[in-house]
Amino acid sequence: MDTRIWIALLGFVFADSIGNIFISAGMKQMGEFHPFPLKTLPRRLLHVFNNVQISCGIFSTVVGFFLFISLLSWADLSLVYPSTSLTYVVSLFGARFILHENISRARLLGTILVGVGVALVSIG
Repeated sequence: MDTRIWIALLGFVFADSIGNIFISAGMKQMGEFHPFPLKTLPRRLLHVFNNVQISCGIFSTVVGFFLFISLLSWADLSLVYPSTSLTYVVSLFGARFILHENISRARLLGTILVGVGVALVSIG
């Protein structure tokens, strides 16, 4: 696999994972979000987007999106899409060590299996 594909893939995985972590942390600060009634949605969305962590998360996710579409222009979908599942692994570690979430053994084992699957796809 081409070096730029590996670099872009790792960039995507970290950008998307960092985005998920920031958005999760920001939403935990905000509390529950209810999209209804619709007439109050714009005010609540403005409140959400004014949160620095959520804004950083959105920016990071957008960076990840552009890396993803770049990857699709350089490599096969059958390689790119399964490889993006590494975000599950990185996000799990971020959830544990940054957000201090408790991770069950079953969730950890499932995530490890995803990582093994990605390794098999990338060498195949």
